Amino acid sequence: MALFALVETGEPAETIHSYLNVRRDVFFDFQSIAKTLAFCAVPFSKVCEINYTQSKVVSFGKSFSDTSLVSVTVITSDEMPATRILPHKPQLSGDKAKDMMAMLKFMPTADK
Repeated sequence: MALFALVETGEPAETIHSYLNVRRDVFFDFQSIAKTLAFCAVPFSKVCEINYTQSKVVSFGKSFSDTSLVSVTVITSDEMPATRILPHKPQLSGDKAKDMMAMLKFMPTADK
């Protein structure tokens, strides 16, 4: 699988497009782990400042003038569940797959 990346060089009119080879084993299922955490206690639509640390606690503030942050425990178990690799699920329609196959002749052999 190839990933198309847009890299900005700092010059206003210059951008670089590059392709990155991505292996199937680097896609992890973080959504199922996030559902086990208690992030529902953090009102993300009202938060102006949030502090994530490597502990079980997330601190947040609802206004910039408020100096005290509210701390919420988001990990309720003693250990963090392990992430698993996402299963391969083809999501392309038939027409899209035909278009991709037609474009393969223009790809470098290293990216096929």
